[in-house]
Amino acid sequence: MREIKFRAWDFYEKEVLENVTPLFDELGNMIAIVTDFQIIGSPGTSEIEIGSYDTTLNWDDFPYILMQYTGLKDKNGVEIYEGDIVEASWGSDYPEGYHPISIYRGSVKFGEYEQDGSGGEYRGSPCIGFYGEFVQGADSDREFTNLDSWAYERFQSLLKFDEIKVIGNIYENPELLKESGASE
Repeated sequence: MREIKFRAWDFYEKEVLENVTPLFDELGNMIAIVTDFQIIGSPGTSEIEIGSYDTTLNWDDFPYILMQYTGLKDKNGVEIYEGDIVEASWGSDYPEGYHPISIYRGSVKFGEYEQDGSGGEYRGSPCIGFYGEFVQGADSDREFTNLDSWAYERFQSLLKFDEIKVIGNIYENPELLKESGASE
């Protein structure tokens, strides 16, 4: 079974809150996040002790954006979440080690997307789940260039890659996704 967990971006404090639990009202609106809790007691008699939490009652706008864990870890064992910026590659294994052939840089998202496995020859297949929305690509030379908005490599399943590395997130490191000065 896949582990379901969240972290959140706090727009007021400009920081990532790890291991948060969202609370929803009967309409499905997120009304609070619990940032620290502990289950105390034995089975059947457990209590939840809440260390800290925040609700929407005193805000004009809810100041948190949830980022869900994808269930995947990068090449260094770092958990990959929605909103992370990644470099993802596929390549070949040689006796001297892994050699990337194509490298993409983009952000991790969840939702509907079209993935093209034909190299741009045919229309993509509709998919839903965690995926990378890639804005830049490079060959093994690591000289990144911008991907055209219609490029078939723009939207790709994270499961397709041999290697993924988290290099930041869209809230703390948006500059990592800025278009390079290179021509497309």
